[in-house]
Amino acid sequence: MESKFILIILLFISLNLHGQETIARIEFMAAEEDYQAGNYAESLEHLETVKMMLGNTNEKVMYIEIINRDIKYKLETFFRNNPDKVKSKYFDPKSLIQVNIDVVKGIADNYEMYKDISGIDLKPRQFYLNQAIEYEELLEKVKVYTVEMFLEEFDSIEEKALIAEMSSYYIKNFAETVPLDKLNDIYKISKRYLEINLDK
Repeated sequence: MESKFILIILLFISLNLHGQETIARIEFMAAEEDYQAGNYAESLEHLETVKMMLGNTNEKVMYIEIINRDIKYKLETFFRNNPDKVKSKYFDPKSLIQVNIDVVKGIADNYEMYKDISGIDLKPRQFYLNQAIEYEELLEKVKVYTVEMFLEEFDSIEEKALIAEMSSYYIKNFAETVPLDKLNDIYKISKRYLEINLDK
């Protein structure tokens, strides 16, 4: 009788764990879909549910979370550097990024001419070329961005520290098991956030 009771309890625990794994899988798929659609905040919410259901994280969950947070951080930072344009009723995120691409490319393409103009303090030409690449990546990623999102609370220092910590953890713990291209993605992010934190 006692063994039957223990068996029922074990079966119940097993079904419960299986149910949680199924829900976690569904939430992870929703996180991926939201990421592809450019709904980065919603994607991160799904990932939090996945971690809660699993009781921890893993390389797949952490990879998409780091990529998500990186893009969200870059978009937030970019738009918060242009607050008047974001709050304008004519705000169009893609146009705003495109204008910045045109400006930095213009400087890079006509670098010698700008260098000769007195009163203009230029950074090295490579800086503007790198900025153009970064803005083009943002343009490709921005799909959903509204004034309401801009008004949400955003702690850039905390977010930078979190991304740096997560990417370091990913490299340290999953370097031997994840595909090289994914490891390289996270390595680039880790390097960039380490540089940002050293600058501050």
